[in-house]
Amino acid sequence: MNFLTMLKDFQSMGCTDQSKCAVACRVYMDLMEDKRYTDIEKIFDENLNIIYLKTQFSTNGLVTILPTLDCQEVDFQLIEQLQSKNENKSLTLAICDTSSNILYYKLSNGFVDKT
Repeated sequence: MNFLTMLKDFQSMGCTDQSKCAVACRVYMDLMEDKRYTDIEKIFDENLNIIYLKTQFSTNGLVTILPTLDCQEVDFQLIEQLQSKNENKSLTLAICDTSSNILYYKLSNGFVDKT
């Protein structure tokens, strides 16, 4: 499936932020190429106004992935809200840059505020 067809699929989920749709689409297509990820599910959360992905990873079980752009600030409250929806409290942040690189960072529960 090509990018534009897949992008229309993300846009039809209800998210009106085109940049969120595009970055989620890029991450989704990247995961599709990696055979370690299976059963990739696209989810739009209206309350949080985000698109995230849930997938099975060969060695870690169920993984939740939050796509984001490198030029966006990381919203830690949003991350904590999304983590609270997961039974294992784990979340992978997929940071996309303009050169099509995607960096994956696994986050654990228990952020510590800087004092």
